[in-house]
Amino acid sequence: MNDSTHAIKIRDYAFDHLVPMTINGRTMKSARKVPITTVQPEQLPALGVFILSEREEQLGPKGVTLPQFECTLDIGISWVLMASDDAFIDGTLDAVVAQAKKILLGDTGFLELYEFTTGITRNYNFSKQGESYIAEIRVAMQVTYKTVYPPLAPYDLNLIDIQTTAPTGTPTIEVQIPIEVTPPDPDGED
Repeated sequence: MNDSTHAIKIRDYAFDHLVPMTINGRTMKSARKVPITTVQPEQLPALGVFILSEREEQLGPKGVTLPQFECTLDIGISWVLMASDDAFIDGTLDAVVAQAKKILLGDTGFLELYEFTTGITRNYNFSKQGESYIAEIRVAMQVTYKTVYPPLAPYDLNLIDIQTTAPTGTPTIEVQIPIEVTPPDPDGED
């Protein structure tokens, strides 16, 4: 049984599809799923794909229905690289973001994991180390999906047996009515 949350499934899918990316023909020397603040020059270029935040807002009247939520998930994607020319870095990072958007937003498997993208932001961070620059580009992608939490019911109601008492002389009628119940999908998918 896979107990990972839907947020982890989205994060892992993005990670798995971005790791093979190259930056100017160089494969990633390191990749991580947790935000580690320090990366050494020998680990560059580096990729990070993180869950930045997740917010669930209840849908429908509280206490009236199954707990259902609209979830907003912020996924952070970070690339860090080193080069000696700042103009080269800027153009390279822009191309990396374009490539990542094409990989993720053009992939129907990724798009099926959530309902819609509510926004994408990009930030740069540059620092100088000796004669070289270390550049980081951070992309935050916000996606929305729904989740439903069905109750834990160890004994589902599958059959109702109704018996009636009739006046003397009336034949007794016994009817069994089978009830087919389809539990809601815990990931909110129909």
